[in-house]
Amino acid sequence: MTAWQPTWPEQALLIRTSRSSGAGGQHVNRTDSRVEYVLDLTQIPDLPPRVREQLGDTVRVVAQNHRSQLQNRREAFERLVALLREAAIEPTVRVDTNVPRSQKRRRLVDKVRRAAVKAQRGPVRGDD
Repeated sequence: MTAWQPTWPEQALLIRTSRSSGAGGQHVNRTDSRVEYVLDLTQIPDLPPRVREQLGDTVRVVAQNHRSQLQNRREAFERLVALLREAAIEPTVRVDTNVPRSQKRRRLVDKVRRAAVKAQRGPVRGDD
C-alpha cells in the first residue's frame, strides 16, 4: 500500500515570512528567514475525512531553525506533509484474545507449587 500523497490547490496554502527570533546578531535583524505555512483543509477536495477529524479546519507550521529562508521553507513543507500523512493513517484495531482455561490452571498450579517452596524457607535453627 502506498502512502497517501497530499495535494492541495494553490489558494489553500498561505505562506508568511517574518524575522526570526533568538540569537543571530545583525543577520536576524535584517532578514525574513522565518517561514509560516497555514493550510486551509476545507479547500482540499480529496482529503481523507480522518485528517480533518484529527487536525481541524486549518494547519499551521512554523520553521525558523535555519539562517536561510529557503531551508526553512523546505523544513516547513516537509513537516506539513508529514503531519498530513500521519493524520491519514488509520489506527490498528486491537483484538482482545482470551487466555485458554488450561493455561490459567497451569499458572495457578505453578503459583501453589512456588508458594509451597517459599513457605519451607525460614530461619535456620541450630541444634543446641
